[in-house]
Amino acid sequence: MKLVLGDGNPATVKALNPSEISTNAAVDYYRLSGVQYGTVLIGGDAFSVGSSHSATIKGWQDTGISDVKAVNRYEIVQDVWNGWKEWSVPQKVSGNSSEKDSSTWYSKSFDGIPAGSGYHIRITGLTTPDGYGASGAGNVYVN
Repeated sequence: MKLVLGDGNPATVKALNPSEISTNAAVDYYRLSGVQYGTVLIGGDAFSVGSSHSATIKGWQDTGISDVKAVNRYEIVQDVWNGWKEWSVPQKVSGNSSEKDSSTWYSKSFDGIPAGSGYHIRITGLTTPDGYGASGAGNVYVN
């Protein structure tokens, strides 16, 4: 018998149930749909960062059009009383990857994040401003 973690979404189940054991725990799931150039999204669930002072995102993104690359910028921000405090160097991900093939997924690490709570993933759409949008999903992991 195998325990399968996730909310039923194939991307979530695949990300939460790798073939190898990891000490990382998924603390947030994010999904984007048709994100246009300049659109900013904030992941809904807050997460905490511990003594590792790091977080990693793993996921996929795609425009659905082979000639148009999905481009998004990902970063870790903290919810503070007057807005969002940036705690990471933004990481740009360019290219399409397949939801069904995790070997094509991106993986980006963010270091130097102070131990604490109230962190979110912020995604900024950078796909060419020709009216194309990017869709995708992923998880945030912390040690």
